[in-house]
Amino acid sequence: MVTIVVASFSVVSFVRADGATNSAAIATCVQGQLQVGEEAGISNQPLGSPNGNTFLIVNVSNHACAIKGFPWWIVFSTPNGHQVIATARHRANTLFGQPPVRRVILNAHSVGSFGLSYTYVHPPAQSPPSTCEASLVDFRLPAASAHLFSFEFPISIDLCAANRQFDVTPVEGRTSPLK
Repeated sequence: MVTIVVASFSVVSFVRADGATNSAAIATCVQGQLQVGEEAGISNQPLGSPNGNTFLIVNVSNHACAIKGFPWWIVFSTPNGHQVIATARHRANTLFGQPPVRRVILNAHSVGSFGLSYTYVHPPAQSPPSTCEASLVDFRLPAASAHLFSFEFPISIDLCAANRQFDVTPVEGRTSPLK
């Protein structure tokens, strides 16, 4: 007697109704597929109160990517191009919380953000301008190929009045994409 067993193997894919994808399969963002803009700046707060800026990160590509961590290579410079040395701290303050570092999925055309803040511990110099008066900030995102270029924004911080320290938050995700 001969027994023949016929078997078949099928792969069935299911797509969630909410459009979510398997996050493990999403590649790391390449810095070139991201654009950054400044959402808001809070300055001229009383001594001991944090001042800061929120930066928005937009995935301008047509596919999702992932980003995790803190912006890095944060450089402040004076109007004449000299760097102002300062220390980055990863801590919460009354302006920004300090969410846990996690992998953030940026869907096509969606937005993430991070905050950069500082606290004046003594009044900033009025005139002449302080040698610590930063007029530009450059940073790189925790993304692939970030070593190729940085993002630069005008800013006005007297880092001497802030004890040469600033706080930065990790990249956070937003819940809805831009339309």
